[in-house]
Amino acid sequence: MKLLLLEQNKDKKGTLLETIVKVLLSSYGYDYVATNEIGSGGNEIDVVAEKHMTIFGVSKTYPLICECKAHENPVNMNDWLKFLGKVYKEKRKNSLSSGLMIALSDANGNVKGDIRNGNYLEDVKLIAGNDLIEPIISHYGLASITEIINIIKHWTNLTITDRDIAFYNNTPYWIVYFSDGTFTVLDKNGQFLEKVILENLVTSFISSSTYLKDNYIDIRKNKVIEIKKKAIKDIAIWALMNSSLSYAQIVEFISQNSGDQLRVDVSEVEKCLKELDFIDVVDNVASIKHVQEINMIEFYRSLLGLGIPTKLYNSFYIEHIDESLLDSIIRLQGGLSLTKEERDIVLFIIKHSPSALRLAIYPNPLFSCKSKIIGGDLNALQESLKSSFIQTLANCFEVDADGDIAMLLFDKLELRDFYKQTNYQVVLKDGSKCTIPVSKRLYYIPFEDIEGGAVIQASKDFIGQYDKESGYMIGGKQKRQKEKTLFGIVKHKTGIDEEYLSIFG
Repeated sequence: MKLLLLEQNKDKKGTLLETIVKVLLSSYGYDYVATNEIGSGGNEIDVVAEKHMTIFGVSKTYPLICECKAHENPVNMNDWLKFLGKVYKEKRKNSLSSGLMIALSDANGNVKGDIRNGNYLEDVKLIAGNDLIEPIISHYGLASITEIINIIKHWTNLTITDRDIAFYNNTPYWIVYFSDGTFTVLDKNGQFLEKVILENLVTSFISSSTYLKDNYIDIRKNKVIEIKKKAIKDIAIWALMNSSLSYAQIVEFISQNSGDQLRVDVSEVEKCLKELDFIDVVDNVASIKHVQEINMIEFYRSLLGLGIPTKLYNSFYIEHIDESLLDSIIRLQGGLSLTKEERDIVLFIIKHSPSALRLAIYPNPLFSCKSKIIGGDLNALQESLKSSFIQTLANCFEVDADGDIAMLLFDKLELRDFYKQTNYQVVLKDGSKCTIPVSKRLYYIPFEDIEGGAVIQASKDFIGQYDKESGYMIGGKQKRQKEKTLFGIVKHKTGIDEEYLSIFG
């Protein structure tokens, strides 16, 4: 991470560095800060500053002289010795004087060796340009490095390789570099720049670096394009699961299902569908290839990579989560040996839990043993791996049943009850034991659409009655009620006479 000064010549770079140092010294409590003053013996000093301190009624002044080197090359011994001469001339006037050299490109080995071996104590210090990064972030009010990384990750999946702080027109900006050789620019708060400022800054940066104009990327624009492509694929696949359609029909279908939110043309649809290996196009008519021609693992990876939209959960999606797909998953996970009962359980889970299916279709080293076993019980190890696989899928199912896609499970898959029972076994020193049962139940309850569907309170006497024998609410469904209009999830903990309700509209 470096400090960059985007100026066209050395003099302007030097002036900009002096200005930055002046700002920082002022923020550190120096009362008098000035640039380009003439010191003892007619020596020009880049920045001078004074700090006044009063101790037990005695006032003292601590002068500081600064030399700012914005050279592209490291400071050499000749520069360093000249600066030392200036410092000690000032110390003859005031023994409390000290010196600070700011070197944008650091110093060479001879200078650093002299500093390590010299007897300068606190009299003279050298600070490299990179050492100014933290003070600049603090005193210029820049977003933290962590905040910038999080902002970047929100807009792109590209890998960040480095980031610099660049000053342009006395204002700091963030330049972030990516592993594909591109870069982007943000203001000090991590926000995007206005077009004119951005173009001027990028031009200035390119002129002083090895980057080209084409290396700049607008991560916000790219994100919008990515979201649009995802939406096109999402709706197009949904439509093609039901029948073959021409590009023009898909455009019309997208318009009908997205309104004014998504405007697309035939060329955009064509480009998106060409990225999907399982789509066949003949005479501008698109269709999903025959299942025997499709790698179903890749199909579901593409499908679930778009997210888990409710509309994708149709008969085509369900019917092809079958024994053949399960065989592919088992091979992918290192050849787990599942019994008939275990296969049925896994199939049920991945059919009813998109998160479980998404996990199962990618190889996971936790579920397979690639290394040669040289000791121990191989059968026990295989049973452990298999148990871990099924348990992890079950955990995914639980997350889905209790998460944002609960409505999908309720509406499309008709899930009505999810019950989890575990026991904690506690053994004391005297050998006595205590078994603590812990359970979690998610029961899906349809509610009548009252007052526009707004649900204000959920309690024992709300719509349904709490049944202590069964351990959950029994809803009082009415004949005219549409089951999918509004529903809640009651979470009941065994032994606790309470219900917790989350509402999804």
